[in-house]
Amino acid sequence: MKKISVVLVVVSILAACSSTPQIADQPSSKLGVENFYEVSKLQQFSSAYIRSVDAIQGYDSLMFEPLGLSDFTIDTSRLDRSNDTWTVRPGDKEKAMQHFAGELESAYRGGKRSLTLVGKPSNATLRVAFELVMFKPNAPRDSIKDRTNSASYFAEGAGRLYMKTRVYSAISDELLLVIEDDRELGSTWQQDNRMNNTRRFKQGLNTWIIRLDKALADLQQ
Repeated sequence: MKKISVVLVVVSILAACSSTPQIADQPSSKLGVENFYEVSKLQQFSSAYIRSVDAIQGYDSLMFEPLGLSDFTIDTSRLDRSNDTWTVRPGDKEKAMQHFAGELESAYRGGKRSLTLVGKPSNATLRVAFELVMFKPNAPRDSIKDRTNSASYFAEGAGRLYMKTRVYSAISDELLLVIEDDRELGSTWQQDNRMNNTRRFKQGLNTWIIRLDKALADLQQ
């Protein structure tokens, strides 16, 4: 009897982990774009909307635009008023774009993903525009200007990062899929410094890149 119970528990866990995406029967008005259908259970993303049930079918490769940061903002609501001067400074966006390019190359190195990363478009290529839209830091910026008296901070992660991804047909430029998500950068208590936060940022980007690849594969099944 115990063996049967254990088997049932394992099967239940596997079923929960392998949930397939569900596409709504009717178009949604939530996205603000007509004739897009809401997708649920898509690789743990907060929200996703697709042009049609078969919008992603027939694509076997993808190419990424440089990381989008044109609308990026900082939300200091988690900080004390005396420490709410967190701002984006010259060079920050360039570093973020370099980190994204590095994680993208690492994720697709060796052809270990569902789709192939390419540099030139074809009829079977998706074009991905990945954009960071907001960051809620957990501590003041790690700099002499923002941390008086060389104060040290410990936090459960660097903060919360928000993203929006648009997936297009690389040839026709038709918008096919829109995904939004937000995640905490780290879940363990560590010293909040540039080294730890850069590592957490890279891990967050890597997670999103891999989830996106899996999501596209799931939508093709």
